[in-house]
Amino acid sequence: MVQSESALFVERAGLARRDDAARALSGDTTTVSVVIPCFNAGKFIEKLLQNLQEQYSHERYEIVVVDGLSTDRTRAVISEFVVEHPGVSVRVVDNPARNIPAALNLGIAEARGEVIVRMDAHSIPPTNYVRRCVEVLSDPEISVVGMPIRTYRRTARALTWR
Repeated sequence: MVQSESALFVERAGLARRDDAARALSGDTTTVSVVIPCFNAGKFIEKLLQNLQEQYSHERYEIVVVDGLSTDRTRAVISEFVVEHPGVSVRVVDNPARNIPAALNLGIAEARGEVIVRMDAHSIPPTNYVRRCVEVLSDPEISVVGMPIRTYRRTARALTWR
């Protein structure tokens, strides 16, 4: 595998095809659901939603935030984003178990897309991350794909990129 800034790490489960059929997915017609498990992500979720809003065609794209009943401003931030961006489909699903495996199961069950993108609430995917993953996934020999993404790391003094 050739590595570069945009190298694809096929062994990392960042995005997976919902059905295992060997058919090729077309980037022009494929529907995509981004599933984001979160809990108390109010300081990060807006930046992620802003970044995700132009990653794929709004008509074939949804964002499913699976919230572990956050006690901070997470839901308020999401609601404000939805009001400011009415063309972006964003849904919130409750995760009373407050754990990531349950959140993923709930999010995937609620997802409508043919392709599921799993994203952490603290992540900032590169420009065209979703679109590029769908393109690569259209190869019938590939069923899981992911790419490097930036995450926030909290330090004693500041929030830094990693």
